[in-house]
Amino acid sequence: MSTYPLRANKADWRSLRPQSTFYSEDYIRDHYDLYLTTEFIKDERGETHSYYRLHATFPHSIEMALAYDIKYRNAIITH
Repeated sequence: MSTYPLRANKADWRSLRPQSTFYSEDYIRDHYDLYLTTEFIKDERGETHSYYRLHATFPHSIEMALAYDIKYRNAIITH
């Protein structure tokens, strides 16, 4: 599983960009407010798909979590 700490854009707090790092999830959890982890889930046909899970050090409502625009590599993850 990969872990990506998220950094906010200074001009727009809702715009987050993951950082590539070799830190452990424990280290990232202790030093960053928001981060992503990759999750691998098999579907009913046995095919594996990767997803990103948002983790926060403080509680979020669904509305708060969906307010972020997460820009990852060439794709934009937004809700």
